[in-house]
Amino acid sequence: MPGSQCGCLSAHSKWGQVVEQTQVLDASGLECPLPLLKAKQALNALPGGARLEVIATDPGSERDFRVFAEQSQYALERQWRKADRFHHLLHKPVETSTHP
Repeated sequence: MPGSQCGCLSAHSKWGQVVEQTQVLDASGLECPLPLLKAKQALNALPGGARLEVIATDPGSERDFRVFAEQSQYALERQWRKADRFHHLLHKPVETSTHP
């Protein structure tokens, strides 16, 4: 049964601090609009500055993620295809405080 899986990859400095976080969401087997909906849920849970790599098998996901990035605060850093999988790398901006 198709489903989604999430995993987290991060790099650590020599002091053990996380310097970059990339969450991986495997939405293989899910059809439109589920890869995008799962990505939105994952992005909401991530801290500012994190990245989300979405892996999908739906060819329409290329356009879906491009349009999503154009209409949202998230940056689509890269899209690529590897075998029968479409990869989308999104970046969540660092949240800025609006308080003086």
